[in-house]
Amino acid sequence: MKNPYSFRIRAATNRLLPSTNISTSTEESHVSKLTPFIDRPSMYNLNPLSSSVPSSVSSLGLYPCRVLAMAVLILSAAHFSITYAQAPLASPAPSGINSPNPTGSSQLPSLAKTPGAKPEPAQPTVSSSANNIVSSCRTGGSKTSGGRLLFTLVYQNHRQIYGSEIGAQKVFPLITDPGDNYAASISPDGLRVAFISNRTGIPQVFVAAWDGSDIKQLTTSSLKKGYPYWSSNGSTVYYSGEPESPDATESTSGNIYSVKSQGGPETQITRFDGRNIAPAIQQDERVIAYSTNRFWPGWDICLFDIGQKKESCILAGSHSFIKPRISRDGKYLAFVQTQSTSSQIGVLTFANRTGGNEYFSSAEHETDPAWGKGDQEIYVSSGPSSEEIHKITLKNLKTKQNETIIACSYSLKEPTWSAITQGELDEKKMVGQFKMIKAITPPVGTPPGYIPPYIKSNINNQQ
Repeated sequence: MKNPYSFRIRAATNRLLPSTNISTSTEESHVSKLTPFIDRPSMYNLNPLSSSVPSSVSSLGLYPCRVLAMAVLILSAAHFSITYAQAPLASPAPSGINSPNPTGSSQLPSLAKTPGAKPEPAQPTVSSSANNIVSSCRTGGSKTSGGRLLFTLVYQNHRQIYGSEIGAQKVFPLITDPGDNYAASISPDGLRVAFISNRTGIPQVFVAAWDGSDIKQLTTSSLKKGYPYWSSNGSTVYYSGEPESPDATESTSGNIYSVKSQGGPETQITRFDGRNIAPAIQQDERVIAYSTNRFWPGWDICLFDIGQKKESCILAGSHSFIKPRISRDGKYLAFVQTQSTSSQIGVLTFANRTGGNEYFSSAEHETDPAWGKGDQEIYVSSGPSSEEIHKITLKNLKTKQNETIIACSYSLKEPTWSAITQGELDEKKMVGQFKMIKAITPPVGTPPGYIPPYIKSNINNQQ
């Protein structure tokens, strides 16, 4: 197989020498095969194979010198070409539907590293199963308020983040390989996605743009992260951190932490025994709701006042109450109540924390509540049992009706909803690109060497 690398050589003389194409053949013990050819013999008439030499050139004695110069350059290029022939070649990774960037930008894998060098994190790859996964899904949503829905799709025990434009009959992969990617949480403005990934080893909190691009790691500590949840203004991501169990069993301890969405140090919020996980933050960011197993039997849902450092538990008993989620207007708290092998969605009047619970019975196993528009819609993951395939269902609290939104041949878990649509996001992206082009375009009549102000400020900051 021929090496795709080829070089065209020109001598640094007052006239151009014939171009030379240099190719290598690995089947011939990496010996370079040099094939001279003439780009424009009629112009230069310097073909070494030609018997006719211009008298002007011959008489000046320049022709032998140029032939010698060309030979030296060819031998140098041959050595350079052989060096490349011995190195493994990188081929562009295919782009497509399973790329973290839906536009399908390709990634180039790295060449072989120097022995002893620290390995780089794996780069996103394209799963050949994406088309089969997408084609197995059917969508609904005729009775919903629209918007954009992200969820975790479980394929052969491998978790990836997919999405759907509700009512558009379309399912697409958003954040996939490497590793597991799950527990997506859309920011309040709909422009960013926080999620958990083990692509660098221990599960950590990452954040990405709405289209799955520009992925950044927010946390780096040795704790296993889970359940990311945005603050109401999008400045902070809350999550739970638990010690990694060496024998792959469940952790026995865990607490609530936070990190700025632009990056920074990790801050511990609670300091309790037992497992305290799945945080949900109230609008004013003074109170956090979470699940705890400190008062076993059963999981309880408790509230922690950040300012006063006080805890109060609002859902407790022999049954388990898990995965609290606060409505966008702060009036209600949705949760999951589990009993034996069944689970159902409940809603607590949360504004004064004294209201009763209302349960919405279902013949199916329901979990992972996520608020939709206002305080009337809740998206849940539902299936015949906890071990069987789950779909995404919309529960309308006003009409007490359920509607299947997305169902695939694989389990769908952990939905998260945003009112902003794909069309609105595309429009924001175009506006942002226009502003960027406008910002870097110098005004008419600017002198040579003009530096835009924002570049100048960045240079000053770096100095």
